[in-house]
Amino acid sequence: MRSFWLGRVVLPVFVLSGMVASASAQPAMSEAPVLSPAEIALACAPPVDTAGPGDKVLRLVAAQDPIKHTVFGHRDLVVVSGGTNAGVQLGQEYFVRHSGRSMMDMGYRSSPAIRTAGWVRIVAVNDTMAIATVDQTCIEMTANDYLEPYVTPPTVAAETDAVGEPDFTSLARVTSAGYDRQIAASGDFAIIDRGVEKGVTPNMRFAIYRDIGPRGAPLTAIGEVIVISVSKDRALTRILRSNGVVLNDDYAAPRK
Repeated sequence: MRSFWLGRVVLPVFVLSGMVASASAQPAMSEAPVLSPAEIALACAPPVDTAGPGDKVLRLVAAQDPIKHTVFGHRDLVVVSGGTNAGVQLGQEYFVRHSGRSMMDMGYRSSPAIRTAGWVRIVAVNDTMAIATVDQTCIEMTANDYLEPYVTPPTVAAETDAVGEPDFTSLARVTSAGYDRQIAASGDFAIIDRGVEKGVTPNMRFAIYRDIGPRGAPLTAIGEVIVISVSKDRALTRILRSNGVVLNDDYAAPRK
């Protein structure tokens, strides 16, 4: 009988087969969604909600594999810390989030970084635990990463040239440019420190500017972004075009 290690406890591989048998009476699993490269890039973007995991969040525990490993790849089977008692159902999909601070998270109003490691789908479940398959990885997915319900990436409005003038009386700031970086270019994503509380809505446009001096000189135009999704006080944007790169601390002027 083969086994894998879960912390210091040995769990036999037949746990998986038992869970599959117990799940056989449940509805058939849905197939993993087929996403375009653009949709995958959007789903892999950092979440705008930085609240982080709660006390009872589901987490990845270990690989369902005879060889112990805590870094997971495409199609790996991974043990999840909860089962039907925690609301987990066969076929359910979850984003996998990684929470932590990197050396690059030192920009304006920096906060612990929450990144999308990928997403998984439940393929077996019992009362207290579940097994998920990794459908997509965005960055390194590891044990202790936490789960959030999967949401289909939003549709991005087609780019148009019909935009208003930038409003310099209500400047936002870029707080996270790029994915685990401090710079981003056309097609990348950036987070700004304005959200629903400041009237920001999806598909809203912002012009990006930078203060390169000298003191008192006009701001320098850098690029253009469009809002993809919004939380209370932050917004995820996609960079439509840029003159060079967008940086943390750049200004974002809403177009009116």
